[in-house]
Amino acid sequence: MSELVKQPTLMPTRKVTGGAVIGIPGGIVVVWVLETFVLPATAVPIPGEVAAAIGSILSFAAAYFVRERAAR
Repeated sequence: MSELVKQPTLMPTRKVTGGAVIGIPGGIVVVWVLETFVLPATAVPIPGEVAAAIGSILSFAAAYFVRERAAR
């Protein structure tokens, strides 16, 4: 198993910041678009658990695809 990287500061890495900044607000926007434009005819709201899962999936995807900066 590879060794863990020692972080030089308490500042979050780009992956953590990208996941938080893109994932959660993106999940809110996706749920809003679905409820406003895609699913209004069904009149069935998206449950909170599903909305939270969408935000979590987007947060994971953002953190997965954001690259770290090269070590200086």
